Amino acid sequence: MTDQAPTKQLWHVTLAVDAIIVADTREQAESIARGLRYDLARESDFDVENTMPMDHFPSGWEPDSIPHGYHDPEDPDRTVAAWLDLGAAPVYTKRWISWRRSENGGKGRP
Repeated sequence: MTDQAPTKQLWHVTLAVDAIIVADTREQAESIARGLRYDLARESDFDVENTMPMDHFPSGWEPDSIPHGYHDPEDPDRTVAAWLDLGAAPVYTKRWISWRRSENGGKGRP
């Protein structure tokens, strides 16, 4: 981790898309919506439902994922893990260190 605070941070943004689905059950409607999620996102207006500093990995995201938004010209394929190493998600890092210490008898990443 660097001594200098990063100017860029990782943010967890939740987007909501409204759609009308014809189905027999709630579960079937949800399944249909999941199958159409890319089409729905392309064809629909959506709202930003929530924005907060990243404090966990959202479903489907991994340390080697490349986040959306700003891309450093010197490292355009910088992964979430690399951003974490730069200190771009202090809330997540603090939670991770606390978890590691509790899991390893106080021996966490410094």
